[in-house]
Amino acid sequence: MKIHFYGCSYSDGGGMDLKKYHDLVKHEEWAQEFGEITYYESHPYNYEFKDFFRFSDIIKRKLNCEIENKACTGNNNQNIFDTLMDELENDNNDIHIVQWSHFHRNKLWYEPTKKFYRLSGFEKNAIGFEEDTDIGLEGDLTDFHNQWIKNHFNQDYEVKKVVNFTKLLSSYSDNKNIPIYFITWDELPYINDKFIRFHEKKELNWMQQYSNHEFKLYGEEKKYTIKWSTNNIIDDNHLSYEGNLMVANKIINRLKKDELL
Repeated sequence: MKIHFYGCSYSDGGGMDLKKYHDLVKHEEWAQEFGEITYYESHPYNYEFKDFFRFSDIIKRKLNCEIENKACTGNNNQNIFDTLMDELENDNNDIHIVQWSHFHRNKLWYEPTKKFYRLSGFEKNAIGFEEDTDIGLEGDLTDFHNQWIKNHFNQDYEVKKVVNFTKLLSSYSDNKNIPIYFITWDELPYINDKFIRFHEKKELNWMQQYSNHEFKLYGEEKKYTIKWSTNNIIDDNHLSYEGNLMVANKIINRLKKDELL
């Protein structure tokens, strides 16, 4: 069995690569599983630490299964959809976990380099990442994105596109008998039975709402974001280790429920 993961930094372990985060958690029992880190002596990030504790790799160790994580920083929903469709052409009855990203992100072709870029950020703060790498590019490419955000971005339209992607993939999943499941970070005004549920008593099907809903939810202390888990020392709303573990367990429970494990 192989599980494929698609999404943006929320599925890529974003934020857990920070040296500041590591310094705050390195004495925690769970962090000892990774071992000693010396990489930070010459670099402010440690991607191996991040990758080890993101939910896809937690699932890999818990299930002793093969995974492929195609999530990347600043990813957009068009690119997530395109990447998944490419994988489905050669599908071997694998499982696919799709995390939809922020609606304001964009995929854009840039003729001078003959490449696509992932455009992330709001007006005047846009960053362009080259195709499936983290190589950045700024200039007229990001200027265009800033103008698109300012003059052409329509939230309702972008949301509708993701709803249509979801319906299309759900139908494909049923017709081809290929397990495809969805997670969304932002609220999506459409859900079906292929969405991973985060709470049984409330309609918390979008990860941001569940992770940041309340510091205490139904009497249970939540530390599912880096901001919460570090008591606001790090102002980062990416998932903490606790958040990644929570998502991993939700996915595993769903796969067990559907008798895929």
